[in-house]
Amino acid sequence: MNQETIRQILKAGGAPGLLAQVRDLSMKDRNQALRIAVRTIAFGKWPQSSFDDMLVLGEAAVREALETGELDDANIMCFNMATNMADCWGDAYMREKRHFELGLVYASKALQLREQLAKPADKQGMAHWARGKHLLSLERWIDALAAMQASYTSWKAHAGENKDHEDLWGADAWLGLTQWVKGNPDGKTRYRNALDRLKAIYVSEEKRRDAAEIYIGQLRETERLMARSLV
Repeated sequence: MNQETIRQILKAGGAPGLLAQVRDLSMKDRNQALRIAVRTIAFGKWPQSSFDDMLVLGEAAVREALETGELDDANIMCFNMATNMADCWGDAYMREKRHFELGLVYASKALQLREQLAKPADKQGMAHWARGKHLLSLERWIDALAAMQASYTSWKAHAGENKDHEDLWGADAWLGLTQWVKGNPDGKTRYRNALDRLKAIYVSEEKRRDAAEIYIGQLRETERLMARSLV
């Protein structure tokens, strides 16, 4: 089942329609169709009601993966759902507190699975970041700071001797922003320095441009949303 077919089914019948259509597929094909559907909604221009369709489809994919012991599939979908719930993309979807709470659950489950599956440090760093982002949105500053510190530590282990790794700068910026939100004035300096380095990478290093652009967009959007908490 390709993306265009899935798009048409979603337009006609939403999540219930798609779930009915994939019911008789093999587990592998059903899981793939659900993943494509979630991604199609997350990165497309759909009405707000489709955001709830995405929640239904993502929950179905995670539940089935866990029930069948496909832990890596569950890990991937949990992380994807956690990031989809985050409010740092500048998209048109409106998130509520319940979305951040659900995103935190998905991020925590992704972290648990990545630890269980002995995933490398970068994968664990991504899951720590997802937890931290939702904790920021929930204004749980102390917990958010701990999560972003864990993310930075994981990315530092992944980067090794490469102190100029773009993901390490991204984690550094997120940690600084969280420190700033929590009231540490040094966090603002840390955040600005790391963001400036990401901007320099974007301008001058084509191979690392895409990664830098994602971080810059996420950070700027989060700074905008949290402006009232930044002094």
